[in-house]
Amino acid sequence: MALVVVLVLLAVMMLVTITLSGRMQQQLGRTRSQQEYQQALWYSASAESLALSALQSEPEK
Repeated sequence: MALVVVLVLLAVMMLVTITLSGRMQQQLGRTRSQQEYQQALWYSASAESLALSALQSEPEK
């Protein structure tokens, strides 16, 4: 009887661990996506700034 209880507890603990691991992987994916989005925003802002400065420093004809 004790063996059955231990096996059931082990199964429950494994289920909880697997669930938490999956949630952690999802959260890491979300964090990675947010970082990539922020990096893309910075790249676009710097490209816009570079283009504006290039246009402003161009001699007029």
